[in-house]
Amino acid sequence: MSLEKVKKGNNKTLSENDVVLAVLINMLGEDDRMIHNTIYLHLAFHKLKKDPKYEGKYERFLEDFTFDESGISPFSQNLEQVVFRLGMEKKMNILCPWFNKYTISGKRRILEKIYKKIPHKDIKLIEEMAREAKSIILKGA
Repeated sequence: MSLEKVKKGNNKTLSENDVVLAVLINMLGEDDRMIHNTIYLHLAFHKLKKDPKYEGKYERFLEDFTFDESGISPFSQNLEQVVFRLGMEKKMNILCPWFNKYTISGKRRILEKIYKKIPHKDIKLIEEMAREAKSIILKGA
C-alpha cells in the first residue's frame, strides 16, 4: 500500500480511512457538522490528485484512490468505501436520511491518533490538502 511510504518512525500504518478522516476533520474545523453530497468529495479528491495545479503534491496520500472518469463526474470506489466504513465505525455520523449531513465526534482525539502515525511535515500537508478540498467543494468543484 502506498500510504506506507508516509509512515516514519512509528510502526503504524496510515490507512485510507485515516487520510479521508483527517481531511474531513480539518475541513470541518470548529464546525460540528458538514453538509455535502458525496459527489463533491469525489470531485475534490479527484481534482487534488489529477489537476496539474497541484503537480502531484498530495499523491502519496491519494495514490490508492482510483477514479472512474467515464460517468458524469469522477467516482472513486475506494473513497465511497471509506465513507461507508467511517459511517459503520461510527466515526462519521449521518444526520440526515438523504446522506447529505455528517458530523464527526471526538475530532481532536481522532486527529491526535492519526497524527501520531505521520511526520510533522505530512501533518501540514494534510491540513493544506483539507483547505484545498474545502475550497474546491465551496466553489462547486
